[in-house]
Amino acid sequence: FVDRERRITYWNRGAERISGYPAGAVMGRRCADSLLMHVDEDGVLLCQNGCPLTATMSDGELREVQVYLHHANGHRVPVRVRVAPMYDEQGRITGAVESFSDNSLLVDALRQARTLASSALQDALTGVGNRRFIEMHLQSALDNLRHFHVSCGVIFLDMDNFKDVNDHLGHAAGDRALCMLADTLRANLRATDLVGRWGGDEFVIIL
Repeated sequence: FVDRERRITYWNRGAERISGYPAGAVMGRRCADSLLMHVDEDGVLLCQNGCPLTATMSDGELREVQVYLHHANGHRVPVRVRVAPMYDEQGRITGAVESFSDNSLLVDALRQARTLASSALQDALTGVGNRRFIEMHLQSALDNLRHFHVSCGVIFLDMDNFKDVNDHLGHAAGDRALCMLADTLRANLRATDLVGRWGGDEFVIIL
């Protein structure tokens, strides 16, 4: 729940679980104060341009949008946001209630990650698959293409300026940056997609 200034007045256990922020860390703060920092699929920061809470408190309309919130651990989480206005006894809008639910596919991805954790196919630092894991699934994808004409996509990516992070902030900060990127990738893939660390700051995604 937020008031007209988007100051948080109530924060339940579901919000704590999805966002990683305990109620004590957010109560009384404005939701735009470097907390959830909702962005859309284009990376536009909605707190400054297109906030559904502000829009609903202006026109009283219900809204439902797909956004990505900033988890307390630093990674992005896809959520479905629903916003409704709150009224006083005179019918004036006094604030709004925002509910967000995590993507059901995220649950599948986390379950897959837990299964991976007990095997020799997990990258020890980031928790995603390791190079052996990716090589194995790439071979399987190629076999499916040859024999069953089932296509897939492969994304190879790395983190820009990663060496600068290690050189200026230390390897511990570099490790945290890699983990944050891995968590963001894992949280925003479909249950049928796979992600692994190829080596260093390089990751491979099989879609």
